[in-house]
Amino acid sequence: MPCLKKIFGNNLRDFRLQCGLSQEELAERLNLTSHSISNIERGVHGPRFTTLEKLVNELGVSAGDLFRNDIRPPPHSMAGNSRD
Repeated sequence: MPCLKKIFGNNLRDFRLQCGLSQEELAERLNLTSHSISNIERGVHGPRFTTLEKLVNELGVSAGDLFRNDIRPPPHSMAGNSRD
């Protein structure tokens, strides 16, 4: 099972990018350092509860969205798999 901090970090990065924010911009909005955002996204550290609350409010997602571990098949795995 993948590390929860890595899952959270990957999801955070994806949602941050969907919002068009750099790590620096998100950090500024949350009164954090860009180094803190980088550490969370890389799974080095998990967020504090207060930071988690700020993240969900800023990104417009739920805490569950950030912890979700959807298994996404690689794009090439569907190629040529026709079910005629």
